[in-house]
Amino acid sequence: MKCHRLLCLLLSTVVIGICAEVSGAEPYKARVTTAQVFTRSGPGQNYYPTAYLEKNTIVEVYREDDGGWMAIRPTENEFSLLPVKALSYGDDRRFATVQVVDAPSYIGSQISDLHHVVHVKLDQNEPVEVLGIVELRDQQTGKKEAFYRIAPPAGEFRWINKHFIEALYPEPVAAPPRPQQDKVATKEAIEEAEFWKKAQNNVSTIRPVSYDAESETPAAARLTGDPLPVEKPAVEAFDPSIKLTLSELELKVSQECIKPADEWNFKPLLSQAKRLVDEGETPLERGKARLVQEKIEEFNELSERKLGAKKAFVPGTGPLRSPPIDSVVLEEMKPSDDPAASFKAEGFDPRYDGKGWLMPVITRASATRDPNQYTPPFALTDSQGNVLQFVSPSPGLNLRRYSRMEVGIYGQISPLGQLTKPHLTAHRIVVLSRHEKQ
Repeated sequence: MKCHRLLCLLLSTVVIGICAEVSGAEPYKARVTTAQVFTRSGPGQNYYPTAYLEKNTIVEVYREDDGGWMAIRPTENEFSLLPVKALSYGDDRRFATVQVVDAPSYIGSQISDLHHVVHVKLDQNEPVEVLGIVELRDQQTGKKEAFYRIAPPAGEFRWINKHFIEALYPEPVAAPPRPQQDKVATKEAIEEAEFWKKAQNNVSTIRPVSYDAESETPAAARLTGDPLPVEKPAVEAFDPSIKLTLSELELKVSQECIKPADEWNFKPLLSQAKRLVDEGETPLERGKARLVQEKIEEFNELSERKLGAKKAFVPGTGPLRSPPIDSVVLEEMKPSDDPAASFKAEGFDPRYDGKGWLMPVITRASATRDPNQYTPPFALTDSQGNVLQFVSPSPGLNLRRYSRMEVGIYGQISPLGQLTKPHLTAHRIVVLSRHEKQ
């Protein structure tokens, strides 16, 4: 009996050691060898596809499961789904926290509306990056339910068969040839260094106060106290081929902002930000890089607008100033008797045709979706994430710059039609945070 127990103990030790060795394997890069290969929600052909990859796409492989299915990190376009009621927003609408215990992270699909597979459950108060909002129909009940589209959490994979990829191994880089030492040039450099060292010792003597030699400072500056001209330090030119870290990129953005607006050039920094988003190891790193990218895009857009306004400006022209309103007229104005003016429910404000948080609506191709049905690109939600109205822009209005902001919208409201909420065509946007500060 003792020998039997000892044998079981040895076998369990060996198995644990082998599992630890396998799980501790380093992930590696691989290349897709076939055009339009499906990634799946699990290690098998019976799991629904989530997206398709083009040939030569680079993926990161973490392990091999049964049947030759390779677990890979979700690519940039992959996403997961959480019910609207499972998340709670803070001040930043790009991120939210889980407000329930063991919230299931459903694996989303760009191919169909299927979303029932769950591999990871999220802890309460765990932060997630919100990508948008989408309505999906339940396959059993047929009812529509709102979900938040989030970046795939840590520990969640997609699967691809090993017959469609090949591993990439880094090629050894040959060391550059060592330059031959020039003895004559070395001797001349040593002699020149010794000469300048002696010259520095000779001129380092402190001059007395009664020194009568002519000062290099202009007399006018000495008498009037005017500041001496200061030369601008030479700014080192930025090399786009150098890969910056996130902190270095933020420093470069700050250095670019202190320059005059005419000298701004954010395009090289924008490409660096996009690279950091693509190469981020975790969803949090990619989210931070995406925030810096959006900041750079705003600065770049501001620079282009200033440059365009400067070219289009005609001297002698300017905005007309309206005459000030008489204070007597303001005193005669009375509050409105309309009962709607006193209605303060969340999501309704009589000053606007729509009010709430402007969130992007995610659309994708589906076999059950009517191709002639129009899906608005945005939705207004309340502070809890409930959809109040669907929003479409009028021609010439860019709504993406107001995404994830609390706004008031002036526009035209359409009947429900095929949508579950009223549809609003936006003509003018007011950012409420800026409006309240003024």
